[in-house]
Amino acid sequence: AIRALSLLPLTDFDPQDFRIVHSRTEWLFASSRETLLLLAASPTFSSGLLQVLVGAPPHAQIDSLRLLLKLSGESSLVLLLLETPGTLQVLVRLLGLASPEASEHAAGVLYRLSLERTARALLGMVEGSLSELVVVMDQGSSVAQNMASAALLNLADCPENQAKLKEASSSIDVLLRLIEESASPTVRRCAAGVLRMLVDGVGGFKAMRIKRRLEAMQV
Repeated sequence: AIRALSLLPLTDFDPQDFRIVHSRTEWLFASSRETLLLLAASPTFSSGLLQVLVGAPPHAQIDSLRLLLKLSGESSLVLLLLETPGTLQVLVRLLGLASPEASEHAAGVLYRLSLERTARALLGMVEGSLSELVVVMDQGSSVAQNMASAALLNLADCPENQAKLKEASSSIDVLLRLIEESASPTVRRCAAGVLRMLVDGVGGFKAMRIKRRLEAMQV
């Protein structure tokens, strides 16, 4: 049933229309009559969908992710996702799967969650969340790269996450390389934006090293 629902044209988002946004009011997947009707069809629909995400086999989790992304314009579902134990860990795990579809949908949902300012530190506390987003920026499909880049840019606008990223030398090296080598303007822009926030936010020797590298690139 979830697979069938996930394949319905509930939104009109086109990956070619991707843009970087920083608030839920600008989100790419708008609420619609169809999404409202689907969530209103059963009082347990939302919680049931999240239970599938947390406890089902990988193929069913991917179907639930596809549907979650289409429903991500509904703030009530997003808040329930943040409150449901285990969901964030599953999102990060699916982000790193070899399946391009899983990575794209997980990055998209994390991008939506990153628009909730009060949730940014919580997302950064999930083991591997920040580093996996950097990996997807580097190695994911074009859709996954865009979603992961925008998500990391939003998550970096949080002192706790800046402190974590400052200590992640391998991720910093990847971001510096992406500024110079990525074929995606979105990836280059977000990588530079994340590193600028580290320089401005955390200070210290490591921040100065990053600043010197950015200056050498004339970024």
